[in-house]
Amino acid sequence: MTHYDILQVSPTASAEVIRAAYKSLMQSCHPDRHPGDAQKAELAARISQAYEQLSDPVRRQAYDAQLRAAQASPDPGATPPAPGLAAAAVRARPPAAAPARTGGRLWPWVVVGGLAATALAWWLQPGGAAPTDTLDGLRTAMAAPDRTEAERRALSDRKMALLARDPAARARYQQELLADREAASLRLFDQPVTVEMAGSTTADPPAERYRVTVPDLQLRLGSVDRAKLLAHLERQRESLQRQVLAHLERQSAAQLLRAGGETVLEGWILDALDTALGTRRTEEYPSTWLESPGRYGVVAAVLPDGFAIKPANAP
Repeated sequence: MTHYDILQVSPTASAEVIRAAYKSLMQSCHPDRHPGDAQKAELAARISQAYEQLSDPVRRQAYDAQLRAAQASPDPGATPPAPGLAAAAVRARPPAAAPARTGGRLWPWVVVGGLAATALAWWLQPGGAAPTDTLDGLRTAMAAPDRTEAERRALSDRKMALLARDPAARARYQQELLADREAASLRLFDQPVTVEMAGSTTADPPAERYRVTVPDLQLRLGSVDRAKLLAHLERQRESLQRQVLAHLERQSAAQLLRAGGETVLEGWILDALDTALGTRRTEEYPSTWLESPGRYGVVAAVLPDGFAIKPANAP
């Protein structure tokens, strides 16, 4: 069972979805709510471990690389890497057959030649971890225009293996991720917005109406063609604002009153933007230095201050 299975989310789930799933699961099985229940305590520990791994962008990428390596293993009975370990996958090879004797002292050179050929083949494989890997070298290799997607993903796996064993590289990459997150973010509204929703879209007569207020909304973009998309979003900001609000007005506020309402609201916003932009946030694009696979469009809607909901007739 993977960390994603434990948190009951998809491997492509956004950081916000993972956070919401963690909160929801911990509310139901926290040891304080079930004193003396060993099974609940063990489940809570596994949920915490899964969230600790997946909430850290670098550790999550390393974990995803391990899962891909395990899935690509030629041995169907192979055991996937233990969760949380961030060591590079070792490719098993059958032992080389002993060379036939041809007389004299030729056989040592046959062995040496075979080992050299094996080492060269290992070096040339896209996923082979080169001992001289550096962040700059891997970045340059990934940026080469003639790289296939399989090679890009293999290079991404090598990057994660390097980060797992080099604390200095990992710290530098964390700074790159933070800077990239700033560059990939856009505030859709300049001030808090309020929208009215029906308590239920199916009730007849209409159920009580609610007023939903969003103090802040930040959009996070994928890494593919980001500059062009940012420029487009800036030009179409007012139109996008109207379409998002119109979409929210058609939803049922009852879903926001349940646990996980923030995740539901974020999903509605993303659905509205996918429709307005003609994008699909879950579609996979060629890998980039910071994303493997790459993503295009608005891939996350973040509510830093959550949201507020109350009956529309409340003061």
